[in-house]
Amino acid sequence: IALNVTLGSMLAARYVGNPFENKRYMLARMEQLQSLPQEQRRKVREIISQTRPKLRAAMEDVRNTRKQVAEYMKNDNYSREEANLSLAELREKTTATQLLAQTMMLDIADKLTPNQRVEFLKREGGRLP
Repeated sequence: IALNVTLGSMLAARYVGNPFENKRYMLARMEQLQSLPQEQRRKVREIISQTRPKLRAAMEDVRNTRKQVAEYMKNDNYSREEANLSLAELREKTTATQLLAQTMMLDIADKLTPNQRVEFLKREGGRLP
């Protein structure tokens, strides 16, 4: 359940904007976090607060790089070789962001009971970042 709070923010590839800015989404995730026992909730919040700034920065970097690649490809001086290098950089940044998201997911999963992890996967349709 608590993983829903973070996975939405982690799935950069699934969201165009920053999911933390989507109030309805965040309210639903906060309700799920509130359903956890207090000590468990504290541990999950600590993981989120430690990782969220890094994840937000990484997501922003991916968005900016994606925009730069698109702008470059519109340029009259387009070169397939340069575009390919830019796309390789984008893939590296996307992979690093996904790794950060998956690490946070595992850190949080360690704090959940088996039943809570099952419930989380049901709610996320079994998808992982």
